[in-house]
Amino acid sequence: MKHILRFFTLIILFIFLDLSAFAHSHQEDDLGLWINNNVALPITEKVHTRFQISPRFLDNVTDISQFILHSVIGYKVSDNFSVWQGHAWNNTYIPGIRREQRMYQEFIYQKRFSKLRLENRVRLDERFLQNSGSTTFRPRYRLKAYFPLSKSLDLVAFDEIFLNLTSSSDGPQRGIDQNRIFIGLAKDISSNVSVEGGYQLQHVNSPTPSLDKFNHFILFNFNVILPQLIK
Repeated sequence: MKHILRFFTLIILFIFLDLSAFAHSHQEDDLGLWINNNVALPITEKVHTRFQISPRFLDNVTDISQFILHSVIGYKVSDNFSVWQGHAWNNTYIPGIRREQRMYQEFIYQKRFSKLRLENRVRLDERFLQNSGSTTFRPRYRLKAYFPLSKSLDLVAFDEIFLNLTSSSDGPQRGIDQNRIFIGLAKDISSNVSVEGGYQLQHVNSPTPSLDKFNHFILFNFNVILPQLIK
């Protein structure tokens, strides 16, 4: 129970700190919607693939801001640890059209403490941005927690921070890139289908604090696990 209280206290504290920073910013916030459609396809017991289609909306959910496609393949080292190699194709439409190809590697470690399940994800993005003179390297870390409220319903929360290691002439600058905080519910529809929904606060950092952006998102994850190909 102590682990549960500590984690969700941290999530609430991070939300409070981000909103406090927003109170000192002159940048208007925005309301958006993210829909992540995730399909997992196990090839063998150890080798897995995932695919994701993600439309994202801003301007009070009136305009599409991004459309992202992910494909990733991974190896399950143990019941708790897995390694992955992925690719993302990203079209950004707001504030202007910009295309991005992104390679990434990630490591996922899960641990259960009594009822609480924690998921640690470390990812390294290699970003190839349109009209940018160089590749941008961006490590990111996400801590996600699930706490059961009933047999098929969980309270879920995460915090994810992004850090730019390099700067480009017409792109991201070195330093903290953004932070995302989420709290919501996860529901198992069946053994192979689940949904998550809730509120996400995105703080996009700027070298000039008064230009920081704070976006408030309704976020949905639709998850499907297909039958294993090779048994």
